[in-house]
Amino acid sequence: MKRGFTLIELMIVVVVIGVLVAIAIPNYYSLVDRAKVASVIANMHTAQVTVETEAMELSQTYFPNIASFVNVLPGNFINPYDQGNVSIQNEGDVNIEGVVEYEGDARYYTITGYGKDLINTIFILNPATHAF
Repeated sequence: MKRGFTLIELMIVVVVIGVLVAIAIPNYYSLVDRAKVASVIANMHTAQVTVETEAMELSQTYFPNIASFVNVLPGNFINPYDQGNVSIQNEGDVNIEGVVEYEGDARYYTITGYGKDLINTIFILNPATHAF
């Protein structure tokens, strides 16, 4: 007589593996989403540091739009949700997920970040909320 696993034992192993996968997959997607949100916040901080640095070194005023400073942003400034394309835009443009939005004038600016939820912002930065 040959020894081996019974059908019941194999079915129990499959059920246990299925339960573990059912627990692990939602946690994985939650972790990926939190990492993307953290990347958007890092992009926002990078934009803020760029605006503050350029304003201090050049004109002592902030910029009216992103065209004024987008050329000095670092090359690793990418949208984590689509790996490229639009990562920063002016206020009033159509929002897309993962975008950093800039609104400014000579005395004040607001940097807003959007995640998957395009109605609610992730975070808002302005001269009163930055910390170095």
